[in-house]
Amino acid sequence: MSGIEYIANAFRSGFDMQDLDWTAWSEPGRAGVEHHVLWAPDPAGGEDSVGLLLRFPPGAHGDFHEHLGHELMLVLDGRLDHSDGISYGKGDLVVEGPGTRHQMSSETGCTVLAVRTRPAAPRTPHPAPRARPNSCAPRPPPDPPAAAARQIERSPCPGPFPWPRPPPPPTPPPAPGAGSSSPASPRTPTPGTSSSSSCCWRRWATRCSTPAPASPMSS
Repeated sequence: MSGIEYIANAFRSGFDMQDLDWTAWSEPGRAGVEHHVLWAPDPAGGEDSVGLLLRFPPGAHGDFHEHLGHELMLVLDGRLDHSDGISYGKGDLVVEGPGTRHQMSSETGCTVLAVRTRPAAPRTPHPAPRARPNSCAPRPPPDPPAAAARQIERSPCPGPFPWPRPPPPPTPPPAPGAGSSSPASPRTPTPGTSSSSSCCWRRWATRCSTPAPASPMSS
């Protein structure tokens, strides 16, 4: 397209610009968008850019695409909704560089000036990322070590209150001047019991066999 094109009061709804030629933009992934060509690419003349006026009726949307060059969007009227969740109002200017991707739409309707320095390529939207488990969530406690899981070994002493098995008593050194010069032989425990358990039995028997002191009320 050559020559000069003049549009008075461009900051208004495209649906009020009845003197312009609007054409439905029919491409896979687009719905309801109409465009008016300001200039078109001219491969023979080395022109890759394109200038468009776009009007979105409420609910219209473009396709999801990647920019191979820069794209400029100036909202002339209404509200333009970006696929990243941001909405742009009248007077907002957006420039996206090569490699960026988006899908534009309008919930309420809008009119946009769009300029591309190079064509755009359709792309497939990436699926939403899976939700990651909450790293702060409480985790089950690890299995206790085998040693900690064992029950505390108890002595075979009878009675309602058993106590832990005491360590064996040390062997006393021989008394000075004893008649026998040979060292005392260690005490041999009773078969089937340990020396510590025998000591435990003796302490229990001594405690149980010692008579209780007479009560002062019995006399």
